[in-house]
Amino acid sequence: MRTRFVIFTLTLLAACAPKVDGVTFDSETALLEALGTNAVLGRFDLQWPATVLSVDRPRGAELRFEHAGKQQLYPGVDVAKARLVRVRHIDQDGLLVVLDHTAP
Repeated sequence: MRTRFVIFTLTLLAACAPKVDGVTFDSETALLEALGTNAVLGRFDLQWPATVLSVDRPRGAELRFEHAGKQQLYPGVDVAKARLVRVRHIDQDGLLVVLDHTAP
């Protein structure tokens, strides 16, 4: 019974998460509104309009990721609340690093 409750809860949380993959946004403001209560930590190679490729949760104890062949590190950031929003615009791929204040 407990396993069913956990599966149901995780499914419900996933269903409540904003679905922005594949959506094109005209501005950073519009994207942030679609994501909910988020704060920007970093911007890499962004131009608008841009289409969201994915919204990823980083793994590990530190917020560490690679963009355009360069390693990035954000020490002291709560990795459980961080999101990497990967986008594509006319010339190249971009990345927006945000904090999801609604994350547990």
